[in-house]
Amino acid sequence: MKTIFQGRKGILTALALIVVLGAFLRLYHLSDWLHFELDQARDAKVITSAIEGGIGNLPLLGPRAGGTFLRLGPGFYYVEYIGALIFGNTPGGLTVPIALLSIASIAVLYVLMRRYFETKLSLALALLFSVSVFFVLYGRFAWNPNPLPFFLLCGFYALLKAVDTDEPYRERWFVASALLLSFATQLHFLAFVALPFIVVVFLSIKRVRFSWRAWVMAMCTVLLLYVPMILNEVITGGANSQEFLAAVQGKSNKSQHTIAEQFIRNTTNQAEGYWVILSGYEDSSMGQFVSTGLIDFELTCNDNCHKHLIASLTALMIFIGGTILLIWNTWKETDVRKKDFLILAIAWFGSCFVLFTPLSYDFSPRFFLLTAPFPFLFIGLIVDFLKKHCTQHAWISSVLWVLLSTLVFSNLFYVSHRFDALRRASSEYFEIAPDRILKEKTRVTLEQQERVLDYMQSFQKENGYPIYMFSEPEHRRALKYLMERRGMQNDVVGFSGGVYSQGNHFLVFRTGSNHTKTLNKKYTDVYTVIEKVEFGTLTIIRLQPKTEMITGERQIFEEKAQSTASAPGVPERYTWSEWWNHQSGSADDEATDDMSVSDSSE
Repeated sequence: MKTIFQGRKGILTALALIVVLGAFLRLYHLSDWLHFELDQARDAKVITSAIEGGIGNLPLLGPRAGGTFLRLGPGFYYVEYIGALIFGNTPGGLTVPIALLSIASIAVLYVLMRRYFETKLSLALALLFSVSVFFVLYGRFAWNPNPLPFFLLCGFYALLKAVDTDEPYRERWFVASALLLSFATQLHFLAFVALPFIVVVFLSIKRVRFSWRAWVMAMCTVLLLYVPMILNEVITGGANSQEFLAAVQGKSNKSQHTIAEQFIRNTTNQAEGYWVILSGYEDSSMGQFVSTGLIDFELTCNDNCHKHLIASLTALMIFIGGTILLIWNTWKETDVRKKDFLILAIAWFGSCFVLFTPLSYDFSPRFFLLTAPFPFLFIGLIVDFLKKHCTQHAWISSVLWVLLSTLVFSNLFYVSHRFDALRRASSEYFEIAPDRILKEKTRVTLEQQERVLDYMQSFQKENGYPIYMFSEPEHRRALKYLMERRGMQNDVVGFSGGVYSQGNHFLVFRTGSNHTKTLNKKYTDVYTVIEKVEFGTLTIIRLQPKTEMITGERQIFEEKAQSTASAPGVPERYTWSEWWNHQSGSADDEATDDMSVSDSSE
């Protein structure tokens, strides 16, 4: 068994097997079990417009940052566009590039960890990353934050190479880091805020010198990636920049908790999240800390907290122990390459911890994509410390490897549990525990949504009537997008401007939701329930309009012209074609300056 780690060929073989395992977990039934909901349908519609109407229909701005009108850079859309060209303009095709980047991240994590740890431990950490249920799931669907780990790991590895005085191509690595990290800033609002600060802090500590050519090339690389956003800002008078300032102010003023409460809450968030990433176990709970004075706190620990106390304490020890070792090792390390790694890790981890603190009471699991390697770095630091300082106990090394193996098999167990739930979702109703990875209310798959549409389309094929459908927010846009791809004439129940006798009327709800309450509140006065059909975790309710409530025989669907007006209060987002037309037209007619573009993602 030891021979697998001997020699370059053996190491590459071991790493290849780890990557293949990670690839299997990320690609297995990818399209059938795809997480395809509101945001995914929004982005798919943007890409479909570019595929069908030409590359000029790609937007100059990307998706909106959560809870604001601020828009990120368009880089994620361009990745999806390339995926659609290569793998097909389908929900699955759009997801393949995200899965491939997630798979590539496994090898990059190993290379990054080898900057500090020995080969065997680095391979073990790469294996743990490969099977981590958290990163497996985020590698299986398309969402703009999901490629963050790849670009962060590559970008910071390139930055370490750039400050390595023994590296002959330092300046090329510096430009590469600028490219990769600038792209990462377009994937998430927090990355946009944190990454420039991390790089400035690290380079300031290192006091590294590059030629003016390298600086110019790096700056030009950053500007090139932000050209689309700059063009949109020029036309709109800096509307997106104003939204950025509003978003920063809104997020900073949001919390009503003291700094001490935010700090403790952030610490417990991080500890519990790291434990989920390392083990796949989602039930740890450290209770609630409430400030009762300047330095006094009151801990409320309910039954769930007591029940999972061991897991919670383990999570807290790993987080605190890893943090202490990171600081201590940085102070004591004498090897320059290893010290650079640790300095960058402190700048990265510290900046994100400070950034997460005011958001601690509104924390989302996706934020951990910004600190992807740290759970593995922390467990690696702990294992490395124990191996070095417990040499008098020969058995300690075996125990540590058993513990790492346990974490690997724990993740594999929870991955298989997730896969089983996804397999059953279309045919069986079941409840799920609170989801601390994707925040799902239930398991719903693309395969299941297609079955729902097959059922609705069967009535349309029989009578030729339009489909009228309404669903819960997370599924409504996805179902509508899939209907439009099938060419199914459709509108929304209750929002079509009338109640028509020639129509197939449906509601699609989670099987476990309160159907009776919703029906009584909005629909029973106008419709009669014909039948309810369960498709596992989704239920279709077929309706028939009451005779006295019918306002027309059949709705006339007219071809809708593309609107050029944005929704009220939403800054304009132009496409490349619209920007070009605006520039061409402005030379002849200044009246076109008030032109704007509708946002198909709203």
